Formats: sequence, C-alpha cells, structure tokens
Amino acid sequence: MFEHHVPPVVREVLVDEDAVSIDPALPAFLAPPGDAPAYHGFPVIAESEVGGWRLGMITGFGVEGDGYVIAPDDGRAGLVWTAEGAGYFLAGHPQFCDEECGPDEYTWGVFSVGVRLPLRGPGDARAYLAALVPLLHPFWAARPVEAGQLGPASDPQSNGQQAGKQP
Repeated sequence: MFEHHVPPVVREVLVDEDAVSIDPALPAFLAPPGDAPAYHGFPVIAESEVGGWRLGMITGFGVEGDGYVIAPDDGRAGLVWTAEGAGYFLAGHPQFCDEECGPDEYTWGVFSVGVRLPLRGPGDARAYLAALVPLLHPFWAARPVEAGQLGPASDPQSNGQQAGKQP
C-alpha cells in the first residue's frame, strides 16, 4: 500500500509591529504582556470595522486562513476561515475542538467560517466581516459577561435580547 502524504500548507503569519512584547527578541504574539487580550500581536484590519466589530488576521489574506473577530466590547473569538467558496458556519473547528470551543477565559469561542466573498486584502475585509456578524452575534450575545463588560442589554444591535429568546 502507498501512503499519500499531503504537504503542509505554509501560510504567511502577519505581525502587528506596534504591539508590545515583554521580550524584545520575540514578536508580541509569542511574548505578550500579562494583561494582553487574546490574539495580541496580530494585526487588526482598520478597514474592516462594521458596527463596532473588527476583523483581525493571523495569517495572510487569500482563500483560507486564520484570524479573529473583535466584538464591540473588545471580546474576541477565533476564526478558521475560507473565502470565495462554499458558505458555512460552524461553532468550533474539528482540528482544534471536539465540539464547540469557548467561551473560555480568553475568548467567547472559535468558529469555522466560509463566506462566498473574497478576502484578498484589507479592502475586502469589511464586506467579509459584515457577512459574518449576523452569524457571530448570537454567540457573542449569549457569552458569560464579566462585571464591567458590555452585555447584550447594552449592545445596540441586540435590542436587549439574548440569542434564541423571543420578544
């Protein structure tokens, strides 16, 4: 029998050159300050802002990669994404999670997402994120809220309702 080996996919890792690292010899994502949020050291795409939501990138743009989303309260969730292909949305990712990942102490989840729109560069980020926000919002609204964070009642998009509840 022949073994078929698929070569690993090598993706460019994007780095936020302005992020603080506690070790000058290491990038900030490898040596974040103790109070840094999840995905510290990876860039946030300024052009992506949609209603207080922002897209951050871990790998470069293209047809698939890794990234994260920042909600209006600065809460973060991971994304394993594809673009320009089949549309899909899964809570969790089979490579990293048995079922749903999060919320945990760092994020309100990890999601596998596919949007039929391109994500070839920063100029595509806003439309791509706009397509995701309606799918992500219920998970963000249902997360456990710590004191001092915005909750669903103070989120202007939720009208004070938690995900899955009818008026």
